[in-house]
Amino acid sequence: MPYLNEFKRYFLVGTEGSGHHLFITASVLERDRKIEGWADRPYETNNFDRISIMDTDTKEAIISNSIPWGTNPRKPNLMNYLHWCQSNKQDRMIYIYRDPVLCAESISERFDWTIPHSAHRVLDGLIYISAVLRHQKETYSEMPLVFEYNDICENPEKFEFWTGIKLFPHKIQKSTRQSTNNRLKDYFFQSYELYSFIEKCVIKL
Repeated sequence: MPYLNEFKRYFLVGTEGSGHHLFITASVLERDRKIEGWADRPYETNNFDRISIMDTDTKEAIISNSIPWGTNPRKPNLMNYLHWCQSNKQDRMIYIYRDPVLCAESISERFDWTIPHSAHRVLDGLIYISAVLRHQKETYSEMPLVFEYNDICENPEKFEFWTGIKLFPHKIQKSTRQSTNNRLKDYFFQSYELYSFIEKCVIKL
């Protein structure tokens, strides 16, 4: 059942290179810098009762984080996000998935990293996200909202129907990037079972 217009604030997450930053700039929602600053502290156990005081003053907004966070080897604590959303039902976590080969190549160019280093960082993020998704499904009996990058670009109105997030179509574009790096493809193929739960959760638009 779609969740049309039920939510006020969104935690939009994905690996570096997954394209989720694009949907921040293409959305009509503003970034919530106040909550985003809290969310960037990766391993702290936060007082959710205290932080929820902010809730009454915060309008509709969107929060974006990469896994890992930029060139920093840390990653935001998605379990904090998950617990937050369970105690604040108007907020929601949304995951963006993209071919990890393309993610690795993208961040290699963006941060001037070697391909092996980029691939390792993407895989680490995918394994972490997959574990959190599995926990969300098993612990809360809740279907995670996972969408594929190009699928959103092709069907922004269906993405809005599921999430309530309106995107400006002229600001998004399906990626035409294709990879010929067979060694990189083999790297992710051999590790697929470690993060395959993400693809099992993808909602086709």
